[in-house]
Amino acid sequence: TLLGTTAYNLDFYPDNRGVVLVGRRRLERAHWWIPPETDEGDDEWSQTRSDRPISLREHTEHVRAEVKRTVDALPLTIPVPVYQHVADGHDLGKADERFQALLRRADRTDAWLFAAVENAIWAKSDGLPLTPGQRRQARERAALPEGFRHEMLSVQLIEQTSLGANITDNLDLVLHLIASHHGYARPFAPVVLDGECPEVTIRGVTLTREQRRELPPHRLDSGIAERFWALTRRLGWWGLAYLEAVFRLADQQASSDENEGILAVEAEAELAGATS
Repeated sequence: TLLGTTAYNLDFYPDNRGVVLVGRRRLERAHWWIPPETDEGDDEWSQTRSDRPISLREHTEHVRAEVKRTVDALPLTIPVPVYQHVADGHDLGKADERFQALLRRADRTDAWLFAAVENAIWAKSDGLPLTPGQRRQARERAALPEGFRHEMLSVQLIEQTSLGANITDNLDLVLHLIASHHGYARPFAPVVLDGECPEVTIRGVTLTREQRRELPPHRLDSGIAERFWALTRRLGWWGLAYLEAVFRLADQQASSDENEGILAVEAEAELAGATS
């Protein structure tokens, strides 16, 4: 009755405790039971409805807190620190100066100057272009190549610098959860033809232009696909997808709370309690 007369095939989970609906007809937004759009894997998810931008430090702290609440509530064998490593590294790639220019709706020179004055890297913009034409113009102004994925640069930063040195357990899982948190890396990274690949410095480490260009994530030997298949063999089709969903939903929940100002209210309340 929920689906009305629309034709769907039912594909039951192996344990018969769930079902996947498969159909060729697009879902119409008029139905109350259709869940709202969340992350479509594009840069819109780097926009906040808050009245101010969200820094990378703030967003990372919010995701760390949310993923801890999530993992503590679930019967997982993956320890909380693994997911917190994912939270720490998932948006590092937004430090690319061209992506910062996109978030700030500026060219690269202006974005560099603003970042130097504020001493902050943005994770969320307080306003990104909405139409395809506006988005294209903003990308061109920022000199950001088409298809750029910040999460793939995050993986490069952890793999090729000392940022991954303190991740002693489940490094492959951490890297995959970062690479896949917007829906890619299952198993391939999108092809991005980036002729520049500027140097990126964050948290005291630098990824050089040569390092970025030597082994781009979309290359078949980059390790992205191999990690997916190795983890799938180890955890199973549904097992790996489940672990991906845990982090992806925690990231989305933190972003949603930022949009609604919930986290800002909580922070103000904690500050008031600490000073009273």
